[in-house]
Amino acid sequence: MRYTIAYFFAVLIAVIAGRADAAVGFRHFSIDDPQGPPVEVGVWYPTTMTPKLEAVETDQQMVARDAPVEGTGLPLVVISHGHGGSYAGHLDTATALANAGFVVAALTHNGDSWRDQSRPTEIWERPRQLKLLTDYMLGAWSNHGRIDANRVGAFGFSAGGLTVLAAAGGE
Repeated sequence: MRYTIAYFFAVLIAVIAGRADAAVGFRHFSIDDPQGPPVEVGVWYPTTMTPKLEAVETDQQMVARDAPVEGTGLPLVVISHGHGGSYAGHLDTATALANAGFVVAALTHNGDSWRDQSRPTEIWERPRQLKLLTDYMLGAWSNHGRIDANRVGAFGFSAGGLTVLAAAGGE
């Protein structure tokens, strides 16, 4: 009996884990930066389309690439990576948030990414780039009308955490 219960829960966990990425859309693009080169962006969001294994930068993820966005009044989370990272550095967090009904937009900071470490000490550029992304998502993104502009949050790790604190007004 004990093995039957354990087997049941193992199957249940496997089914739930298999469905974890069942409804996540993904888009990859660049936005114009009037003070520098275009900023690379990845966006994860709820969708009803069936996902498939897709390359997301140097990783792979179960997403529905370029699928329609599902829902309205969706909260937005913007993500800033740490030194030498990229938009895809927190794709697991982005996927979990999209599964929970969030639109998640992450950027690759120009001058401080794994591809371009030409200006890592120009830390003041990072909050400006994060604001550029936030403004784009709320105003110019093709599905900006599905986002609730009163429910916007930010997440960052390491240098990304400093970026988020500075963007929020920290000194």
